[in-house]
Amino acid sequence: MKAKTQYTPRSNFYDTALTSIIKPTTDGYVPENKNTMLYDGPDAHNTCFDIPEGEVDVFNVATGRRQLVELDFQVQSQTIVESDSLGEGALLNANIPRHLEDSITPGKGWEVHGEPPGLCDGTYNVTCGRSTESDCVLYGHHDGRGAVIGNEFSGWLVMNLKDLKEGVIILKLHTWHTEDEKSIAQDIDPDGRQRRQLRQTSQVKANKEHHEIVDRMLTRDYNTPDLPDEFVFEYAIDGKITTLTKDQFLEEKKQIDRVVETITILDDPNFTSETKDVEIAIRLRGSGKAIVFGVSHVYWA
Repeated sequence: MKAKTQYTPRSNFYDTALTSIIKPTTDGYVPENKNTMLYDGPDAHNTCFDIPEGEVDVFNVATGRRQLVELDFQVQSQTIVESDSLGEGALLNANIPRHLEDSITPGKGWEVHGEPPGLCDGTYNVTCGRSTESDCVLYGHHDGRGAVIGNEFSGWLVMNLKDLKEGVIILKLHTWHTEDEKSIAQDIDPDGRQRRQLRQTSQVKANKEHHEIVDRMLTRDYNTPDLPDEFVFEYAIDGKITTLTKDQFLEEKKQIDRVVETITILDDPNFTSETKDVEIAIRLRGSGKAIVFGVSHVYWA
């Protein structure tokens, strides 16, 4: 089983990202994490992390007193950017044959949401999560439920899956994103169920003399919202499109756990007799801007 995800932490951070298999649009657009770091470089020494004199150095015991090499995140990131700018990424895409019909072209409306900024691979000495919106930039928590999200107007999300052999493709979805997902100010449902509200004072614009109250969602509803009767979920495998109505989609989607929704779009051991590269695509129809889905994982074998 192979997989790509936008969740963090993840090892081989760039190679295992879901965005690494997304086919670019005609103008080269691929969804990317737009969250920015408040600052780069290592943090100032925090004495709270010092081991008291005479106490056991648990970290050194656990690591066998190996010499750890500090990771220069800026250099690594720049190397990757320069590598992509030289066409390495384009070369990889060029080597993958195009199977999809001309009518299935990547849409420009998909974007990365929920992934913290930085290099969040779970190792202790990298910088992660220093968002400009962080309450504590020293928190450094690597956990994030990132996804590539879009609505009806986002078009097709097209992905290249390499070395498929067993005829299995599973998508892990987020069906619960909202139209204003990226907005700091959130509307609260009238009944307030599964949600609570924190009111904080902040100066929204420098030219305002007063403070405005900003409502932040601390918890949210992870259930699939009511889908319109006209809703259609479509997926394509090597150009062959399958259309699911609202009822068909809800029947095919499996709610494995509270925030774990999957849909199997291929389960056919006779799909291929040898390992092959496959292109898949998904899109929403008949649901407007209000219904926003995310893809967080793709599994295939």
